[in-house]
Amino acid sequence: MSESLAFQLRDQGKKYLRQGRPTDAAASYGRALELWHSLARDANSKRNLSIGLNDLAGALHAAGRSGEALDCYQESLELLDQLLDSDPGNEELLGAQAITFLWAATACIEMKHWDEALDTANGAVAVFSKLAENNPADGRIQFHLALALQRRAIAMAETGAAIRGTASTLGTSVLPPPQAISDAETSRRILRDLVAKDPANSAWANGLAVAELLRERLWPRGQRQR
Repeated sequence: MSESLAFQLRDQGKKYLRQGRPTDAAASYGRALELWHSLARDANSKRNLSIGLNDLAGALHAAGRSGEALDCYQESLELLDQLLDSDPGNEELLGAQAITFLWAATACIEMKHWDEALDTANGAVAVFSKLAENNPADGRIQFHLALALQRRAIAMAETGAAIRGTASTLGTSVLPPPQAISDAETSRRILRDLVAKDPANSAWANGLAVAELLRERLWPRGQRQR
């Protein structure tokens, strides 16, 4: 009964999000999460708990509560680490870990927690790179790798600015670290290839637009690669 109710609350939370009601969604996901916590004894229930944490984090993020969302992402990553210790080659778990790293990096960037943003973006890039190598024809994995590279480029640029004691590298004439430039260019190339294959895919087109904007802001026009 508890598991059935948890799934019902999860569905209700999704409905609230579609209606633009993130606070109500967070409440439903939070109630579902209480049930998942009480059930988290085996691998399957721990996986459901991890999903529940990410659900709640997404609603909290949408409600502007990035710090609370990040706490959920971190707990989810801890659970995924435990599951991957027992099943290290499980690509479904690796995909869940990679996307959670990506969402956590996004939350950290919004809060300007640059060191933590870099750590989580590194995790996302590492896992998505592995998945992309194993699944070269999977556009969805390629797309998320490109987003992870963007997050890492931003975190690297801003971390470097913090070390130098400057406000920001983005949009200035100060060059960010070479790896940030390389990440931004690689992201742009991946997305250009994806859009060329499927011009109607709005997510890929939007990702490319962000990549072009990031390129514009990361370094001066005269120093860009073509």
